[in-house]
Amino acid sequence: MNKHRLTTAFALAYLGATPTMATVTLNYAYDDLNRVTAAVRSDGPEFSFDYDDMTNIVRMDFLNPDSDGDGLKDIEEIQIHGTEALISDSDGDGLSDADEVHAHNTNPLNSDSDNDGFSDGQEIQYGSDPLDSGSVPAVADGDLNGDGLVDAADVMLAERIVLGQLDPDQNQSIHGDVAPLADGTPSPDGKIDINDLQVIKRKALGHVNF
Repeated sequence: MNKHRLTTAFALAYLGATPTMATVTLNYAYDDLNRVTAAVRSDGPEFSFDYDDMTNIVRMDFLNPDSDGDGLKDIEEIQIHGTEALISDSDGDGLSDADEVHAHNTNPLNSDSDNDGFSDGQEIQYGSDPLDSGSVPAVADGDLNGDGLVDAADVMLAERIVLGQLDPDQNQSIHGDVAPLADGTPSPDGKIDINDLQVIKRKALGHVNF
């Protein structure tokens, strides 16, 4: 296989787009008659070629229009969205580029589209709006009353829940499910029990911080 260097000015002009001058590496494969049988671009697309007995090209296949399998074609990623054609999640927020573009309308190049401190993936996972900075996800932090602090009031709420005196709502169930701790980080187990109460007490006293 021989390697040649061209620029995307050639590749994109072929597709009828305005040329840009980012460097792209092309790898070519040849048959015994020195005919090109495949061309692979470093930004993703692959082409294969078939010939007739007169060495005329009779078929050219575009083998991999979506190199990273994220649901966006390579040419869309390169020309329209500016995302990585070889990486399915360009901004590393846990959402594929295609899901950000088509399902959530979030920015596939910004892991926190509304700049509220929570990644788009976290907001989708916990049910908040990734496009509204005033909508933040409920997380396992021990703040049962949602006042931004973990203190005696949260300990009292946790005690009532553990004793069966209070049925936690959805937010409380998420905020209060802090046990067990894995390397100091909550690893929710789907319930609020005595273990969660102990962790919330320790956080209220300043013995743990997460």
